[in-house]
Amino acid sequence: MEKSKVVTNKKWGFQGNSELNAEPETTIRGALTLLMSNLNVSDQRRVIPMSVSEPSAFPCFTTSPIATDAIAEAVRSTEFNSYPPTQGLLPARTAVAEYLSRDLPNKLSPDDVFMTLGCQQAAQTILHVLGGSNNNILLPRPYFPYYDVFAKASRLQVRFFDLLPDQNWEVDLDSVIAVADENTVAMVIINPGNPCGNVLTYHHLKKIAETARTLGMLVISDEVYAHIVFGENPFVPMGVFGSITPVITLGSISKRWMVPGWRIGWLATHDPHGTLEEHGIIRSIKQYFNLSSYPPAFIQGALPHILAKTKDDFFSRILNMIKEAADTCYEGIKDVPGVTCPTRPQGSTCVMAKLDIAMFEDIKDDLDFCVKLAKEESVIILPGHGFNICCHPWDTSSHLLVLRRKPMVDPAQTPTDTSVSAAKPRRDETPVSAHPYLSGMTSLDAPVITEDSDEEEAKGFKITLEFVPNHKAALKTQLEEIEKAENGLDRKIWPKEIGPTPIGREKSGTPW
Repeated sequence: MEKSKVVTNKKWGFQGNSELNAEPETTIRGALTLLMSNLNVSDQRRVIPMSVSEPSAFPCFTTSPIATDAIAEAVRSTEFNSYPPTQGLLPARTAVAEYLSRDLPNKLSPDDVFMTLGCQQAAQTILHVLGGSNNNILLPRPYFPYYDVFAKASRLQVRFFDLLPDQNWEVDLDSVIAVADENTVAMVIINPGNPCGNVLTYHHLKKIAETARTLGMLVISDEVYAHIVFGENPFVPMGVFGSITPVITLGSISKRWMVPGWRIGWLATHDPHGTLEEHGIIRSIKQYFNLSSYPPAFIQGALPHILAKTKDDFFSRILNMIKEAADTCYEGIKDVPGVTCPTRPQGSTCVMAKLDIAMFEDIKDDLDFCVKLAKEESVIILPGHGFNICCHPWDTSSHLLVLRRKPMVDPAQTPTDTSVSAAKPRRDETPVSAHPYLSGMTSLDAPVITEDSDEEEAKGFKITLEFVPNHKAALKTQLEEIEKAENGLDRKIWPKEIGPTPIGREKSGTPW
């Protein structure tokens, strides 16, 4: 039998999608991969992860037993082994409609709710529905980076409006008006804020709705952090203003119940005047779900019990831990040279801060800072590239960074002596479950090495950065004694002209 000839000069007809080849730091997971690859493998200290908004990764943030029991019962019942309807199980949609309607003037029906694989699929769905060759969408700056990716994949042009840091990160409505045109279909808000940690007021949300109505666009409100608020402003759902302009809200139980891995969320329409129905949006949403995946049936089956029966003391415990972490971050930032925070965080699990590059030696930008922090200190935080803060009018000479709090010390085990040295934990200790971890995604991660200084390491906080005036002279005065005590240490990324490293930094492992 004659052997077939092997063709060696065949030109393959396939290749990867170039649109997916983004720079690694422009996505959260890409930035994490880049930073993890720069860890010093010879450093024996435990890696400190301050970059992922997932408190549930730490034992102090466990979900309610009511939720886990509901899941177990749903599985044991064998009632949820079949494919669910594409819009979601009716009891689940009814439960979500009732849960959301607690805070709304116009009650939702199950037909207003679509079950999704977490909040991200809800975002993908509405952006895909709104996509078109000439359509554009307005995104906040800074923002959660996946919206940009999802919008471009849905053939939506992306434009940005600014958030105002000195006004609690409110929307700059003038910038919304400036960038909108006749092809603008929607604007996105994130409330409570990710990555800014802010909570928008009733009056400001109403102004957003009125502006959207004037411009003829709907509002997409990402409320995945709904009710995770601990400041002066209560959480107000954007759906309250559905009678002014059509509103799509996106939500899930991921954050409030500390179960992001369960992947259960929803898309809800707030449209008492029927505008979305009239313009074909509801029909397109239904058609999209006919072609997409849906959350597991047994989790949908457990959802009514989870939403209705979870006790208030569970939510209070979670909020108290997050608030403690947020306050620790905010207060600690005040003592960090070259780092500032514009407003005290009031919600979500993020806090944003500013890194003044001019005060640091051998640091080119926020990404360079994060890479060197990972390499020299085994601390992982996110740079601001991926949150579009670099284009914010604020960003003239500084860079924003993002950090998160991790559990460090059990108060029950803390010595009665409240001195810093007595309370200071070691980085190689196994974290215990008593202290919260402030993990949220913000525009930029500010690798403030305060985690290794006495007071801040005792509190174990992580933060995010922002812009502030240069107060180098005052800081230099404050650190005179530190300079005397540790004169001669290599400073690496400690702010230049301020002095060497803080007292108390470990001398083992990688050197300064």
